[in-house]
Amino acid sequence: MNQEMLKKYAKMIDAYVKPNIFASCSPACGVLKHPYVDPSAQYAGNLWDWDSYWVIKAMILALERYRSDENFDYSGKREKLLLHAKGTITNFFDHQEEDGFIPMMITSSGPFMTFYRDEHRAGKRHNAHKPFLLQNILQICKYEGDYSWVDVNRAVRYLEYYEREQFNAKAGLFFWVDDVMIGIDNNPTVFFRPNNSSADIYLNAFMALEYDALTEILTAVGDSRAAEVSARGEAFKRHLNDVCYDKKDDIYYSHDLLFYGEEDRLVANGFLLHEWMIPAWKSMPMKIRFWGCFLPMYAGFCDKDRAKAMAQKHLTDPAVMANYGVRTVASDEIFYNLEKTSNPSNWLGAIWMVANYCVYKGLKNYDLSLSRDLAERSIRLLGENLEKSGAMYESYLPDTGEPCLYPNFFNWNVLVLEMLNDMEA
Repeated sequence: MNQEMLKKYAKMIDAYVKPNIFASCSPACGVLKHPYVDPSAQYAGNLWDWDSYWVIKAMILALERYRSDENFDYSGKREKLLLHAKGTITNFFDHQEEDGFIPMMITSSGPFMTFYRDEHRAGKRHNAHKPFLLQNILQICKYEGDYSWVDVNRAVRYLEYYEREQFNAKAGLFFWVDDVMIGIDNNPTVFFRPNNSSADIYLNAFMALEYDALTEILTAVGDSRAAEVSARGEAFKRHLNDVCYDKKDDIYYSHDLLFYGEEDRLVANGFLLHEWMIPAWKSMPMKIRFWGCFLPMYAGFCDKDRAKAMAQKHLTDPAVMANYGVRTVASDEIFYNLEKTSNPSNWLGAIWMVANYCVYKGLKNYDLSLSRDLAERSIRLLGENLEKSGAMYESYLPDTGEPCLYPNFFNWNVLVLEMLNDMEA
């Protein structure tokens, strides 16, 4: 991308983002007693776990990009951002159960207002708040320069709930309870699979980052539990490298935990089949290429040689890297599908800016030159859509850039500002 084109798209993106930074900010309402951030576009009145993390990250990027503008009122906007960011965390903590469970989403009114709380209290297990809560707390604390507002005991209980209720000790991997509201709605390594069976690499990579975030929070407040949490996190990351990286394919895979137990083995008139051979392996790789396979680079726990091999082998493959970025599922997988759907939103190949951003950050973490190419594709995608329709969208077709869902979707689209900053440097 030449400098003229970069300047053109940057100007269009800034003109769209700058006046709409607070499009996702919602006032306290109903059971959400504190101001918070919603996912944007069609999701007013909704508090979502991973969306709130990306929205707040995007808002921080925007405020910092425009802070030197004398007409911007940076101080006032920063105060408003912190009000809604902290309110987001407080709302989630308000709905935490005694055992540490926090729901994935809460609505100010309607069927999901208390649905997950009521289900949990009735003994019906669902996925807990996705592994973004501690990273969200940390980014807010770092931005404000203050950790005093954080209820660290609630934060610890949240992580301990995951370790107790969504962790397979034999396999050493975290799993989804079911396939509902996991973020990557129809991720084929989770979607319509049996409950408690999917040790998704996306889930596990972000769990590694939750350990890092809690360690940093506890260290900052002088909590003695920091060392123990750090040790658990480092051991977990070593295990992910041992188990989830496929040396033959040079990529990380999700794993299947669906093994029958010893009590289920066949006995024929006293003769026990498979008597002398119990599997040494505790999980089975699901060899499906989707964008989550590259998240260990984003999380920073794979070594540089692996990152380089993974990037060269897969991120230069047109089945993965499309005209406008990373296909959320590789086009040579049988699952590849570009239908424009909602409930679930379709992540079987479409471009989602959050996927582009995470892969971009992963490449940057390892100083790999492909990061610049991915930044250009992402900037061009948003710039062309703004030029044609004046809006950003929730997702896009990978080869044409045609929008799939919901115009005026800010959220993770605004993460492109980091790419712009890097390209302009």
